[in-house]
Amino acid sequence: MLPHLDERTPRLYLGSEARSLGHSGIAAVARAAGMSRQTVAAGMDEVDPVRHR
Repeated sequence: MLPHLDERTPRLYLGSEARSLGHSGIAAVARAAGMSRQTVAAGMDEVDPVRHR
């Protein structure tokens, strides 16, 4: 599904998935999606900027 989305949407999707996994969610999602942890963390910030950091 990810290749069919625009540039921002995968970041948001992966960020929300990482948040739902809790502790170590960023690493797990990044590994599964083949994306960097920084990209997933950026998605988490975009989904909910107050709660991530």
